[in-house]
Amino acid sequence: MNNKQRSVVVNDWGVLALIVGGSLLLWLGINPPQTLPDFVGQPRWRLEPVTDLALPAVHGAILSVLIPVIAAYAIYVSTAKRQLEHIVYETATKVNQINAPTYITSEVPLPGPAGYTNDEKNRLVLRFQQLVVYGAVSRQQISATEGREALGILSGFLNTAPMRTTAIRTDPSNVQLLTERVNFKDVRAVSDWVRDIGFVGVVCAMALNRADRFRQFAYASFGDHGEFNQAGTFVDALLAASNQLVGLQQSVGQALADFDDNLRRLPGRHGVVISTSLALVAFGCGVAIPLALTNLGPLIAIWIPVICYGAIFGYLGVLIARA
Repeated sequence: MNNKQRSVVVNDWGVLALIVGGSLLLWLGINPPQTLPDFVGQPRWRLEPVTDLALPAVHGAILSVLIPVIAAYAIYVSTAKRQLEHIVYETATKVNQINAPTYITSEVPLPGPAGYTNDEKNRLVLRFQQLVVYGAVSRQQISATEGREALGILSGFLNTAPMRTTAIRTDPSNVQLLTERVNFKDVRAVSDWVRDIGFVGVVCAMALNRADRFRQFAYASFGDHGEFNQAGTFVDALLAASNQLVGLQQSVGQALADFDDNLRRLPGRHGVVISTSLALVAFGCGVAIPLALTNLGPLIAIWIPVICYGAIFGYLGVLIARA
């Protein structure tokens, strides 16, 4: 549970505590304890033991309205949360639509099944920055080795975890080409993926910002064989995939921000559970017990259900006002 979700739960508990506490103080003010000294002289409303079966009917009518309202609100909250989660999932799974060409070269190590380690990521990002951002600017100054290295780094980041996996190293002498989709089990997994994809986004942004220079590395890599057309097509595909990834980062980040913002406006699960529990208490004290027993005092048959009704309706009113 993140801090925003925790604050929603705390707010729900706080609102319920205030409503229940206020209702109890109201009850004590109207019907103070019998042990108060005589000199206090406060006016009191005294209620005789409840024997009329019309009272359970009244409580039943109230609950027949209240319980469907709680159920409808719980369904609304659950549906709204699932819709918000679906938007996040739908946006994040677009990563599987990014198709970057695979470029395997001895200058760049292939990652393992879990992707590059943090040390490998840092080293490759710094090397890519040295080559593409601060390196040579003309085709004649770029060696074929540097060209293969630049292409291999960008292609490697775009084709290994946390991206859709295409090429992995199963052991030092064995390379497998495969396709493994990125799957998300919940919103937290999407949030973690956005954090992990940061290295990929940095490399893609550098390639896009220095697109003309990056093309020179492709020509240096392929040009030794006179394959300039192939180099142009290959680098165009890499840059297109990089552009997709950078845009996807922004889209998923916005979807997560919208999810958190809308989630704060919805009541926490605890509020719905407590409201349902209070309705059950009101049913027990206002309907079930009076039907089974006679000569009940007003505390059980009247005031406890009234306090429950006040807490529930007050809580729903606060939620509606807060929305």
